[in-house]
Amino acid sequence: MFELPGSARCPVQTVRNYLLHLNPNADFFYQKPRALSAGKFNPEVDPIWFCNSPLGERPLGEMMKKMTSKAGISPHLTNHSIRATTVTVLGEENIEARRIRAVTGHKSDASIDSYNSRPSLQQFQQMSNIISSFVSGQEESTDAAMAASTATPDQARKPEASPFPLREANQNLLLQQQFQQFQQQPQGSFFGCTFNITNNYNF
Repeated sequence: MFELPGSARCPVQTVRNYLLHLNPNADFFYQKPRALSAGKFNPEVDPIWFCNSPLGERPLGEMMKKMTSKAGISPHLTNHSIRATTVTVLGEENIEARRIRAVTGHKSDASIDSYNSRPSLQQFQQMSNIISSFVSGQEESTDAAMAASTATPDQARKPEASPFPLREANQNLLLQQQFQQFQQQPQGSFFGCTFNITNNYNF
């Protein structure tokens, strides 16, 4: 992990803070936390937060479960949840499986793909929006067809007012000028045959 300067959750600074509070008399990276119930430990004053003894394998394995349970998170998380979340987050960013394995320590791409077999919440939402947009479009088309079928003959024949009358007028004028050019050459001959060009376009 690299440093995130200025971030309250910078991973490098978090590790530094943890190392600062370890018991200097112990060489263990995971040390047993000091108990607050003893009344002799105040984390706001005492810089040493851990005992001179290692943290057992079982307490370490249940640490995330206890932390999330006390925080009111349900269902609770486990240490494995961190690994699984890492795979899922990197997979959603289209990071190659072999790159992810370099971070998580998985031995095969198949084990990585197993985490991404179920769509994420964001992917579920995206698929829901696509389906909803499709259904809404179908409903609008149905409503338009029903409105057309129930319209009176006068309403059906009545043309809608153009939102761009000036633009259409300019287009009609341009067409008139173009057809006038054709009218200047109304006839011709081809292999002894005479032909006439008739313009029946009405403006």
